[in-house]
Amino acid sequence: MSELTPKKMKRLFMAIELNLLIWLFLCCALWSSTTVDPQIKGWAPFGMLVAAVLQHWAYYDLYKAQQK
Repeated sequence: MSELTPKKMKRLFMAIELNLLIWLFLCCALWSSTTVDPQIKGWAPFGMLVAAVLQHWAYYDLYKAQQK
């Protein structure tokens, strides 16, 4: 990974947060809808869970990169 400047770090943190918030919004929107197929409703929490795990992993990698 190239040199991580504070500006790059901030953009990466914002992108990670935005990804999880989009999945959270999508999950809530699908679950509140009455016209969505139940199978799709079942996959939305899975996508949100994957986004949360990836967010945790990315934060850990960015934290380690910042400590060097």
